[in-house]
Amino acid sequence: MRFETAPKQERKQKPETEKGNKEMQKKTIQAIIFDLGRVLVDVDLTRGIFKYTISGKPPSEKQVLDSLMKDSFYQDYACGRFPAEKFQKEFCRRLNLDMDFETFKKEWNNVFKPIPGMDELVRRIHKTYPTGLLSDIGPLHWEHLSETLPLLKLFSNPVLSFRIGILKPNKKTYLLAADSVGIAPEYCLFIDDREINVQGAEKAGMKTLLFESPAKLRKELQKMGIAGL
Repeated sequence: MRFETAPKQERKQKPETEKGNKEMQKKTIQAIIFDLGRVLVDVDLTRGIFKYTISGKPPSEKQVLDSLMKDSFYQDYACGRFPAEKFQKEFCRRLNLDMDFETFKKEWNNVFKPIPGMDELVRRIHKTYPTGLLSDIGPLHWEHLSETLPLLKLFSNPVLSFRIGILKPNKKTYLLAADSVGIAPEYCLFIDDREINVQGAEKAGMKTLLFESPAKLRKELQKMGIAGL
């Protein structure tokens, strides 16, 4: 008696697993680049020099930040187009403040405070991945934070607006940041707290995360398969 064997059925390929996705993310992300203010260190725009700008109902910190970043005079200062002394004189003139340069420096820098958990998270990432820093910042804040925020010592080649003469979301800022870690933009992950800057990084070819808190950032990084967390 002759038995006919049933034709072999082709096995359907299973869709890529979550683990596979993580491994793919891990392979594609080769460096992680951070913004500074409101990512590595918090910025309180209701104190320091900014308390002198508040009259009546206080504006939200987002309103203060947006207004500052759109101000052409501040943009020129943050791009290093004139010295801090000129910035101090014009800022005080606008607010009718009688304040010498040293007092202004103290008040201007009195806006920073730690973000609990961020130092430890960044140091963990730094052990496994090249890390970069891309920040829109003037020389006074950078000088102050360089002396008071030990975490900044991890970044050997920071890309700072007052040194490069341009601000985010200019595409060139992201390309310079990628170059600072020696990795092509498409293999870099950029983390920033402002949507406009995240969008700029995406247009430059980077992967991105919008920062909200260290806990949420850790979860998002774990989902992407970032090792060492």
